Amino acid sequence: MNRLFAFVFSFFAFGSVTNAQVSLEQLPMELQRKPWNAEWITVPNTPEKEYGVYQFRKVFSISTKPASFVVHISGDNRYKLFVNGELVSLGPARSDISHWHFETVDIARYLKGGKNTLAAVVWNFGESMPFAQQSYRTGFILQGNGNGQQVVNTNQSWKCIKDEAYSPIHTNLNVYFVVGPGDKVDFSKHAWAP
Repeated sequence: MNRLFAFVFSFFAFGSVTNAQVSLEQLPMELQRKPWNAEWITVPNTPEKEYGVYQFRKVFSISTKPASFVVHISGDNRYKLFVNGELVSLGPARSDISHWHFETVDIARYLKGGKNTLAAVVWNFGESMPFAQQSYRTGFILQGNGNGQQVVNTNQSWKCIKDEAYSPIHTNLNVYFVVGPGDKVDFSKHAWAP
């Protein structure tokens, strides 16, 4: 099961809106001023700050296709969010530890009545992360905007694994190198398709 963790500082000072019909001013007050009900999740027994690629997944059911289904997402270092196999968001925007960003997305057009799958890929480049990237520790969070959307909040109901297919490609250049490493992927070891 997922090990949960929380950051000890005010994490959501700023938000960015991506593919959404919701602005920061339209966010419910409890999401602007209070801790979220969603929890940061990570893969148990994995290093907090080392290179790794992680898969997160939640299957949930809704009775009918909704007109709107707004979620707020972030990851450390970086994430991609898929809804029923479609890439819908990636991020977060560059942040610092005291002002971590999140994306707000209306995923309704990707949902259907019945079972739906949310999947996220989160990666942390560890010591080789790009110069502009900051990190507290590897993790993922997704918060539903209102009561009807909170069924997808990250918690122990999400499945998570480390994807062993990925390894970093390091360079042997004798120069100051600001970008992160590339990824080498062995698809015979790939964990889940998004």
